Amino acid sequence: EHFIKIVHQYNEMADKKYQIYQCTIDGLVNLQTGMVKEEAEQYTLKDATKSISEELDENPSRNEIYIFRTMEDGMKDTNTISRIKILAEKIRDTHANVFLIFLAKDIYIDSTLEKDFYIDMNFYYPKIWQIKEVLNAFFESKNIYIDQPFLLDDIAYNCKSLTTVEIRNALELAYVSLNRKFKGNENKYLQFIQDAKKQSLRKSGLLELIEEKSNVKDIGGLSELTEWLEKKSTIINNISSAKREHVDVPKGILLVGMPGCGKSLCAKYTASLFNVPLFRLDVGSLLDKYVGGSEHNFRDALLLAEEASPCVLWIDEMEKAFPNDSDGKNQS
Repeated sequence: EHFIKIVHQYNEMADKKYQIYQCTIDGLVNLQTGMVKEEAEQYTLKDATKSISEELDENPSRNEIYIFRTMEDGMKDTNTISRIKILAEKIRDTHANVFLIFLAKDIYIDSTLEKDFYIDMNFYYPKIWQIKEVLNAFFESKNIYIDQPFLLDDIAYNCKSLTTVEIRNALELAYVSLNRKFKGNENKYLQFIQDAKKQSLRKSGLLELIEEKSNVKDIGGLSELTEWLEKKSTIINNISSAKREHVDVPKGILLVGMPGCGKSLCAKYTASLFNVPLFRLDVGSLLDKYVGGSEHNFRDALLLAEEASPCVLWIDEMEKAFPNDSDGKNQS
């Protein structure tokens, strides 16, 4: 939704006006006029590329943007891959102003098409400014006026790593559950958002939001570590000033030890001390029997943690990522 809005904004500023089409399994629709250009019970990516190619043959001087949604499975079909490759060559040869944009969380790109694609991972999770747009639109629609300074920033911060749909659903649920009252229920709204985040993480199966906190009294025999963490907390809690002064920001620590020696407590204490969310990544749950599956899951988990930053990412049982051979020695 945000991406399509950006495309429309670009089109308003561009020297050449483009016709913008959205292509889904239901057909091809002009997003500016709302007119259905092509319709079918099961419109495929193969149908769309064939249609675009034929129109280019008739009129190469076209200015068009095609946005493909819910059609990423078609990228696995060999005939469709061939059509896309031929279409890409035709666009280059005729210098046509035609752009194909695929919106999907996961998409397969054949090796023969890699050079024709640009991949951008920045649009899956909304940024803070996009989250604030969603919040402002919601509060405006409910005639809610936020008079507390920085309250919108706090709500937006808690919404990080949620999609715009999940944010709206959490806000609507809070609004109805709290008898359409916002004032005096600000913390309860935040709790609904946290519940939505836990539900989202649970469905993804990649990360777990840990709410349990720990303090230094729970940790024994690790005084040097806790002292180091307390020093670094000054940087984390004043991150803007630290970056402005070019202070090195701590990236991570590796804790090795027998079960029960306080590693988990240290992760919980760190999140409490830094006053940021704690996400647990269980390496064992990311392992996949298919080639490349484990790497894909790990990449998605890191992306999710990055979008929720600042946070503490607790990578638990890291040794599971390094399988042993039959002799008990680590594989190279």
